[in-house]
Amino acid sequence: METFSQTSLRLKMHMLRDFCGYSQKEMADFLNISQPAYFKIESGNHKITLLHLDSFAEALGLSTNDILTFAFEELKNMAISRTAP
Repeated sequence: METFSQTSLRLKMHMLRDFCGYSQKEMADFLNISQPAYFKIESGNHKITLLHLDSFAEALGLSTNDILTFAFEELKNMAISRTAP
């Protein structure tokens, strides 16, 4: 487990999005925001709302609690196991 911070959250979001093969545009569409707005979240220029974090987690088959609690390597394995046939 890791300690929650805005920096670790935005880095996890970027790495998970990239790992799962989503573009910023695709993730922005899933969150119902523009790609520039999504970019601002990932770059740390805008804080993510709980609603958007919930949608982000759902897109990856994870829970908000998973994203806030687990380190990237653990999340990567969870995302793989939840999308595997």
